[in-house]
Amino acid sequence: MSKALAAVWAVAAFLTLSSMTQAGSASAASSNTAARTAGVTRVPVRPGSTWTFRLNGGACEVDHFGVHRFRTGSRFSDAGTYTANDPHLFMKWTSGPDFSTSFTGLFSASRGTYSGTWFDGDHIPATLSPGAHCA
Repeated sequence: MSKALAAVWAVAAFLTLSSMTQAGSASAASSNTAARTAGVTRVPVRPGSTWTFRLNGGACEVDHFGVHRFRTGSRFSDAGTYTANDPHLFMKWTSGPDFSTSFTGLFSASRGTYSGTWFDGDHIPATLSPGAHCA
């Protein structure tokens, strides 16, 4: 076999192995998604979902979640970034009146909500629940 042909075979073998690895990764990702959907482990806040953020004491806003970003559907024009790692959620407001505040919450499957602390210089108990519930 010539060196050129051997090189072609080596590249073909690499590409085949690479595509098999990617297919395996896709299969694993699909299995992980199926497990999350089955409730084994899932991240409740996900792109396309709407949640109500409420401070103990009454302040409330409706948040619409995208890919690692959220924005309010209220007159406040808040927006920010978030990280969801089941069962933890971290939100950071990056624009609007709540700029530089944050929320750290823990998801409770039995309640279907995140409970945690909003930090704006003080630590204020807060919850995040599915849907739009501000009056």
